[in-house]
Amino acid sequence: MGINKQGGIDYNTNEQNEKAKEADLLTLPEEVEGTNCSNCKYITILDAKAGKGHCNHPKVRLNVTKRMCCALWDNKDSIRSFKKGN
Repeated sequence: MGINKQGGIDYNTNEQNEKAKEADLLTLPEEVEGTNCSNCKYITILDAKAGKGHCNHPKVRLNVTKRMCCALWDNKDSIRSFKKGN
């Protein structure tokens, strides 16, 4: 694995790349702030200073950085208007 020019992880095995593809795991452009792996409920922070962690979502289970995000992102405080009780 290596770090790409925008601070995300480039995976180097077919298994890792297939998981990343299925989750639409991407590296955000540098000027984009907000939703990212570091504020997702599935993250376990491994190195807060470096912004590195591990995604514990059952479909992903890969190392990630704070510059990354995927279609499975969620947060305990998220509101979904289509669900009752929000």
